[in-house]
Amino acid sequence: MSHVVRSVEIMAPVERVYEQWARVEEYPRFLEDVDAVSQLPGGRLRWVSSVGGERHEWLTDVVESQPHRRIALRADEAGLHAAGVLLFEPVGPAQTRLTVQLDWLQDQLFAPDERTAVIHVEHALEALKGFLETHGGGEIRRVSGDLAPMN
Repeated sequence: MSHVVRSVEIMAPVERVYEQWARVEEYPRFLEDVDAVSQLPGGRLRWVSSVGGERHEWLTDVVESQPHRRIALRADEAGLHAAGVLLFEPVGPAQTRLTVQLDWLQDQLFAPDERTAVIHVEHALEALKGFLETHGGGEIRRVSGDLAPMN
């Protein structure tokens, strides 16, 4: 199993950063190669991605959700075996440190090696930072279910 930890500081309040991350349907606006993400009943997320010109679909389970603090996800299907935690930490009234911790078994589709995984995590963090700092992510709004954990 491989392990990656990366952080980014975003010039936005922790509530805004968390609420933007919880808007899973908006991931394609800032995550490259992600075509769609939808929240399903029972704390599951359905992902659709195009990698190397091929369409791929998989499910992740939301195993923990603490609004404005922490989200934990797990995937264990279709050759993808991964677990991740997102930590949202206020470092000022309008600044947030977002840390991603990712553990995964290497696979050819998503992360054939640690370097590729690091690049993907860093790119995703920078993309979210850029999106929030440029567009503001819109109004802070309550997300239905706050990414409710699985039953």
